Amino acid sequence: MPGEDKILISSNDSRVRLYDLKDHSLVCKYKGASNRTSQIEASFSASGCHIISGSENGHVYLWRTYHDFSRAPPTTRRDLNDFYESFTAPASVQTSENHRITAAVFAPVPGLFAGEGIRNEPEVIVEADFDGGIRVYTKGVPASS
Repeated sequence: MPGEDKILISSNDSRVRLYDLKDHSLVCKYKGASNRTSQIEASFSASGCHIISGSENGHVYLWRTYHDFSRAPPTTRRDLNDFYESFTAPASVQTSENHRITAAVFAPVPGLFAGEGIRNEPEVIVEADFDGGIRVYTKGVPASS
């Protein structure tokens, strides 16, 4: 996570794991994305509040890095997170294979992609698929006239 000694590791068991580099402990395991055969990397948002990853099922997955467990039952696992949001990315070409999103990142400088007419800092996601297609998604507040 930005500003902390933590690292994300993606593996072919369809999990993204967050490890603490100080004591090598597993902090949390993130479930949802499908990754059995590809090299799909997960990454943090600039704030460290979210994790993003592509998937072999044609979706982009987003997880929050922090959850308030103060009202959760004591038996709730704090090292497992299967609460995610996802969206389907359109295929760039028709293929007989599964549509795989091999890269998905939060844009480091969102203003470069957002252009005119957007105020505040928009959320910008850039994703690429196995076939070479690249797509940019923006979510921002339109500027008032």
